[in-house]
Amino acid sequence: MFWPLDEPGVAGNALTPHYREFGWASYSPLPDHPSLDDFRHAGIPVPQDAVRRRQVEAGASVGVGVVGLGFWWVNRRRHRIG
Repeated sequence: MFWPLDEPGVAGNALTPHYREFGWASYSPLPDHPSLDDFRHAGIPVPQDAVRRRQVEAGASVGVGVVGLGFWWVNRRRHRIG
């Protein structure tokens, strides 16, 4: 979560992202005021997607760490008793 993001249109990290202007190009026509979904449908990377991906990756890493720590704790106690 605290690792710096190096993506176009976003600075900071996944916990405190700072969005800024980002450049894009599209071969498909876009509306005058495109939404984020319009950008996504045109295949243009959106900074919010990079932040969300990092948040999911960090959450998965924490989850795997907690489960691993739990298995270690249970096995440590089992070997101590027996």
